Amino acid sequence: MIRRAIALLLLSNLSLVSHAKDMYVGPDDNLEKAIRKARGGDTVYFAAGRYSEPISVKRLKGEYWDPILLRPEPGAKVVFDGTDVLPDNWIEVTPDSDAGRRIQPAQWQRLKGKLYAQKLSEPIYALLYKDRLMSDARWPNSRWDDPWRLDRYMALRRADVNSTRGELYDGLTTENTLEESSKWLHYDRSLCSNREEMLADTGISFAGAIAVVSHTWGSWGTRITSHAAGTNNFKYDTTFADSGSIQQEATQFMNNRLQWKDAEKIFSRSSHSGIQFFFMGLPALDIPEEWWYDQQSGMLYFISPDGERPELGQVRGKRRDFLLTVEDCHYLRVQGFEFLGAALLMKDCYSSKIEDCNFKTGSYHKFTVGNFDMPVTTRIENRRTQRKGVEERYSNELVNCQFTYCDGNAFEGRSTGLTINNVLIKNTQQTTLGLDSRSMSIDRPSLVRRVTIDGVGASVGIKGGGIDSIYELNNIMHFGGLQYDGASLQMGGRERFIYRYNWSHDHPKRSYRFDSGSYPDEANAYGEMSYNVAWNTPGGFAIKGDDHLIHNNLLVGDAVFDLFNMKRWACTNERTVVANNIVQGFFGGSYDWDKPVSRKSLTSTELETSDTYWISETKVPADYKQEGDVGVLFDEQGNRRHSPVLAVLKNNYLEPAETVVRDPQNLDFRPKADSVLIDKGHSLTKMDVQWKTVEFTGSRNIEGIRPDIGPYEAGAINYWIPGFKFAHASTPVPPDGSDTVKSDCDLMWLGGWKANTHYLFVGFEEDLVEKADQSTDEFQGMFRGERNIFDFYTDIEPGRTIYWRVDAERNGQITKGEVWQFTVGK
Repeated sequence: MIRRAIALLLLSNLSLVSHAKDMYVGPDDNLEKAIRKARGGDTVYFAAGRYSEPISVKRLKGEYWDPILLRPEPGAKVVFDGTDVLPDNWIEVTPDSDAGRRIQPAQWQRLKGKLYAQKLSEPIYALLYKDRLMSDARWPNSRWDDPWRLDRYMALRRADVNSTRGELYDGLTTENTLEESSKWLHYDRSLCSNREEMLADTGISFAGAIAVVSHTWGSWGTRITSHAAGTNNFKYDTTFADSGSIQQEATQFMNNRLQWKDAEKIFSRSSHSGIQFFFMGLPALDIPEEWWYDQQSGMLYFISPDGERPELGQVRGKRRDFLLTVEDCHYLRVQGFEFLGAALLMKDCYSSKIEDCNFKTGSYHKFTVGNFDMPVTTRIENRRTQRKGVEERYSNELVNCQFTYCDGNAFEGRSTGLTINNVLIKNTQQTTLGLDSRSMSIDRPSLVRRVTIDGVGASVGIKGGGIDSIYELNNIMHFGGLQYDGASLQMGGRERFIYRYNWSHDHPKRSYRFDSGSYPDEANAYGEMSYNVAWNTPGGFAIKGDDHLIHNNLLVGDAVFDLFNMKRWACTNERTVVANNIVQGFFGGSYDWDKPVSRKSLTSTELETSDTYWISETKVPADYKQEGDVGVLFDEQGNRRHSPVLAVLKNNYLEPAETVVRDPQNLDFRPKADSVLIDKGHSLTKMDVQWKTVEFTGSRNIEGIRPDIGPYEAGAINYWIPGFKFAHASTPVPPDGSDTVKSDCDLMWLGGWKANTHYLFVGFEEDLVEKADQSTDEFQGMFRGERNIFDFYTDIEPGRTIYWRVDAERNGQITKGEVWQFTVGK
C-alpha cells in the first residue's frame, strides 16, 4: 500500500511538471496570433522597439504555479507608444499669414517667442517635445512644471458675485486661499502675475474657447458661447454638451446643486458654492511650451521651450489610448514595459498582475477634438459578482509601477480584492475632470501599500472603500490645490478600514478622514487610524461616526483631531477609543443638536424636515460638564457653541510635538531620549475595542514594557519610512539640503525596492563620498534586511556640512545611490 501511494504521488506530481517554453515576438510580427499560443509557464519575450498598434490578449489561462509572462527580452527597452512623430512641416506664423489670421491682435502683443504651425492629417490631444509633456494653451498661464500649477490662488479664477447661471464674471480668488496655499506651497510669487490680470485686461475674446469650471470637488469642461474682448463676463453652455459620461453630474452640480438665488438666479458666494474656472484654447496661446490643435482648421500651433523652430523628430503627438488590452485571463503577468501616451486595460481577469511598468502621459483629456469626457486611463476592472452570497475577490495586482504627467486619474481599479503595492503617482491632474477625479480612483481594494502621491491637482489623494481594506506606508504630499474639500486618505461606511504607517504633509487638505454625507442613514464605524504622521497641513484628522480606534498617531503643528459629535454627520464618537496620540487638542465640531434635520427625501425630490433624527436618544444635554483639555464649549466671542468631545481618551500627549520628538523639522519623529513618551502608552486590549477581530497594529513592535506614545518606538533598529521604493535608496533623513539639522542626528533612509542589503558611505567631502567604495574610509557599514539607522557622530560643530550615500543591493546587483548632504544648524 505504501509503494502504491508513492507511485500515485509521483504520477500526480508529473502532471504538474511545467512544459514551459520561451516565445519571441517583435514589432513587425502578428502579435495577437503569436501570443494566443502561450500556455501556463510560458514567457513571451518582446524585442526592443516601439509598439504602436493596439494588441488584444484574450483567454490566456496560466496556473498558480505556472503563470504566463509577457515581458521584454533581457536588457531590451519596449515602449507601447500612443504617440506619433510629427512631420517637419513647421511654418513661422506671422500676422499676415493664413495661420496668423486666427491669432487676435491683442494676442500678438502678448506672444513670447516665435509661433510655429503646421496642418495635420490627423488630430492630436497631447504634445511632447524632447520627451517632455508640453502645456495646453490656457489662461491664466500655468504650465506643467510651473511652481504655482497647483495653487488655485494663481492658476484659477473665481466667479464674482454678479455671476448668474450660464454667465460668469471674473473675480479674484479669496485672500484666505492665498494664506492657505502659502502654508504648503512655497515659491517666489513674484514670478507669477496671474492674480493681478483680470479677464478684461487681456483684450482678447475667448468666444468659442473652453472653460473648465469647478464646484466643490468636481470640474467640467464647456464651450464659451460668447465673450467680448475687454469685458470681465462670459457666457457658457449650461448643457455641458460633449461631456459624455459626466454630463449629468455636470448639470446636476452646476445647474441644480449650486446655490443660485431663487429669484434672480444670482450666484451665492460661499465656501462650498464657489465656482472657479480657467480657459483653454487658441486665444490663450502666448508663452513658450504652450500648444493648441485647432480642430476647425486642422492647424497645430506651438511655441517651443526656447521660442525657436521645433527640432526635427522631437515633436510627438498623442493619438491613441489603450495599446494593450488583456481580457478574461488567469494568472497572467505583464512585466517591465514602458507606456508613452498610452494605457493598459486589464478586464475580467483573475490573479493577474501589472508589474514593473512605467506610464508617462497614459491618460490625457481630449479637449482639442471636442471631447470633454473623463480621460481614458490604465485600468484593472472586473464585474462585481458573488459566489454563495459572498462578493468574489479577483486577486489582481498592480505592483511597482510609475505614473507621471497624466491629466486624469493615473490609474483606475474596479476589481474587488485588488492589491496595489509600490506605486508612484507624480505630476498629474491639470483639468481634474469629473467627480471621480483623484490621484487614482479605486473601489473595493484589499491592500493599498507604498503609494507616493506628489504634485496632483485633485482634492482627494486615495479614496477606496467597499470592503475591509488596509492603507499602509503611503506618502501623500503636494496635492489637492485645484479643488475644494478632500483629504489625503478619505473613506466612509462601516467596513473595517485600517490607515497605518502613513505620512501626509505639505498640502491644503485634511490628512486622514472617515467621512459621510449629511444626515446619513447610519453612522460610520469600525475604522482604525494608527501610527500615522501629518505635518504642514491646515487640517488634521477628521473622524465622523462612532466605534473607531485612533491610536499612536502624531500631528505636528496647531491642527487638532476633529472627533465630531454632530447630528448632521450622525455621530457622537462616544465609543471611539483615542489612545497614545501626540496632538495639541481635540474638537467636537459645532453644536447642532437643537437644529431640525433638513435633508433630501428618499422617496421624493422634496426636502424632509424632522425634529428627531437617528441618534436623538444620545443628544448632549445643555449642562454637559466637559472633562480634560479637549476643547471649549464656546469660542472667544462666546457666540458659537461647540459640541463637547465624548470619545474615550487614553494616554494622549497634548503639547507641541517639538518638546518631546527628536527633530520633526527634519523628519525624525522618534521620542527624545528620556522622553515622557517612552513606555507611557496605553496597552490596548480586546476590552477596549470589542469589535476588533485582528491583532492591534504595532503590538509586535513594542520595545519596552508598554508601548510608547506616538508612532515610533524608541530603541527600534528600523525607522519605518513610507512611500514608493525605487531601485535605489531614497527619502533621506535628514532631508537632502537641510541646513537645520541637529548635531546628534542619526542617518536613516528608505531602502531600494526588494533590496536585501544596503551600503552606507559618509564623509566631509562630496567628491570622496561620490567615489567611495567598501575599501575607503568613507565606508560606514553594511545594513541587512530592514535595518536603516546609523548612529552618527555626536557634537558636530554648527555650520559643518556632511555628505552621504547609500547603495542598494538586490540579488547581487548594486544600484548606486546619489550623494545627499545636510548642514548642522547654528
